Amino acid sequence: MNDGGIFCFINSNSWLDVGYGAGLQEFLLKNMRPIYIIDNIAKRSFKQADVNTVIVLIQKPVNKLEDYVIKFVAFKKPFEEAISLDVLKEIEIANKPIFDHLLFRFYPKTKKELLEEGVEYLEETELGLKHSVESLPYIGNKWDGKYLRAPEIYFKILEKGKDKLVKLGDIADVRFGIKTGANEFFYLKPVGMNVKEVVEIAERDSKALIRVKNGAGWEGEIEAEFLKLVIKSLKNIKSPFVELENIEFLVLIAKEEDYSTSMFLKS
Repeated sequence: MNDGGIFCFINSNSWLDVGYGAGLQEFLLKNMRPIYIIDNIAKRSFKQADVNTVIVLIQKPVNKLEDYVIKFVAFKKPFEEAISLDVLKEIEIANKPIFDHLLFRFYPKTKKELLEEGVEYLEETELGLKHSVESLPYIGNKWDGKYLRAPEIYFKILEKGKDKLVKLGDIADVRFGIKTGANEFFYLKPVGMNVKEVVEIAERDSKALIRVKNGAGWEGEIEAEFLKLVIKSLKNIKSPFVELENIEFLVLIAKEEDYSTSMFLKS
């Protein structure tokens, strides 16, 4: 693209939120000037498409820009009903978040803000505070979930609690849940007792046989040591603290060496 040139493309909106989109986010922020990212939360742009799409307008700057504003716009009505010359003028001159407009919502963010929210801050001893935000590893940010869809109250909470809120990853080990590859087989429900009773039995005797059944129609007995607590859905969790009474499922977890000692795994 020529210096100063402007390019518009329509593509899936998934890169705005998912991990594999971090590279594109970083490239656009550091090498281009994204002007608009436009979504329509009322109607899909392509009736036959299985994915939601966004319109992205970018410019290649003649010289590298230290900072600039990106405008996130989400239309609340189909484009054919919402877009007019007056509406486009409103969006063009807007410089503060707009949530209560009947036709669209608008959220401006600067390049610097988006980089700060998307980088991984390493220990001071590794990089030090003297390094610029552009030198830090960029791991991505949820542009769609935050700036095109999050309700106004989300930003109010962030603003009022900014001195009290911390990233979950700073205080807890955040990782993907168990990926079994066959949930109907590995997710189990105890038969004739609840999960709390299973835990109590396992504490007394890890070799005790627990009768369980799975979603594939199998029912049988497995040693307690191979049955671990699992939260299959957050729908049953009613508070920030997980109580045994709210857990319905167990998951079968065994290492390769366990197959030689377990009566169940042998069979």
